[in-house]
Amino acid sequence: MEIKCVAAAVLFFSCVAAGAWQWMRLFQRLSDIRSLQELLQLLRIEILCRCVPLSEAVARASQRASGAGLRFCLCLLDCISDCRFEEFGQAWQRAASEAALFQTAGAEELSGWELLGRQLGRGDSREQEKIMEHAEFLLRRAEEQARGDFCKKGRMYVMTGLCAGVFLTVLLF
Repeated sequence: MEIKCVAAAVLFFSCVAAGAWQWMRLFQRLSDIRSLQELLQLLRIEILCRCVPLSEAVARASQRASGAGLRFCLCLLDCISDCRFEEFGQAWQRAASEAALFQTAGAEELSGWELLGRQLGRGDSREQEKIMEHAEFLLRRAEEQARGDFCKKGRMYVMTGLCAGVFLTVLLF
């Protein structure tokens, strides 16, 4: 009987933990998108307002960035200092993959972020501002999607884990 109680408790807490883990993944995606929006604003200030070179803009932005934005900046600075990359766009793409920014994101978010990296530093300030506005639009849309998923699916994952734990506990007894 005691083994049944211990097994039931382990199953119950395992199911609840699995639901909570899925909820945390949705929360992490939402916070990653928000930190990338913050990073984009910091880069916009440095590039368009202060007119600093890209590598210096990234270095300055990394001092104030947090979360996924900070991870990306640090990876990008490493890729820029690595002599194997000839252009900024390649370093940007490599940093995005190394920082694992879009593990749960859609292809549209990733393509918008990569397009931003390929276009930065290639045109005049108006062109750079347009591409940054487009990237902001894509990140806002991704944030709305992530917020909706977090509200709807997050609650579902937690309740599914809780119900599965209760069901398996009742099934054991």
